[in-house]
Amino acid sequence: MDDSVTRFQEYRERLYGLLKYRADATFNLLDSLSGR
Repeated sequence: MDDSVTRFQEYRERLYGLLKYRADATFNLLDSLSGR
């Protein structure tokens, strides 16, 4: 039980980190395309 909860939290944090990285990369790309 406790092990599965810990594994789920690690997976969730990893997923959030990936989404944040993708969002930052997308915003940086849009900024460069808009010429700012």
